Amino acid sequence: MSNKETWKELRVAERSPVCSTRERGRRFYPELLAWLRAEASSSTILSFSGVDFVSPSFLDETVVRLAEESPDLARRVTVASLKPMAARRLKTTLSSMAQASPVII
Repeated sequence: MSNKETWKELRVAERSPVCSTRERGRRFYPELLAWLRAEASSSTILSFSGVDFVSPSFLDETVVRLAEESPDLARRVTVASLKPMAARRLKTTLSSMAQASPVII
């Protein structure tokens, strides 16, 4: 087996162009899980490129929930292209978790 890590990109804007509410995050979460399970042999770049606004509630219901409920899947995720304020908020939330977050931002 090769030591090369394979990366796949999940573009959030293509599945959820508006990332502004807790409910939208809840609707997107099953898609995120399905993607990660289907791409089990790859690491994933969760790209927010093209998304103008991402609410803390949306991130709570997707990235934070993933880190809490499925840390093994979350270890393969790198979050990219978040606006600086959203990235700071997500880092703060993940760093306050009782267990160290496996998600890379």
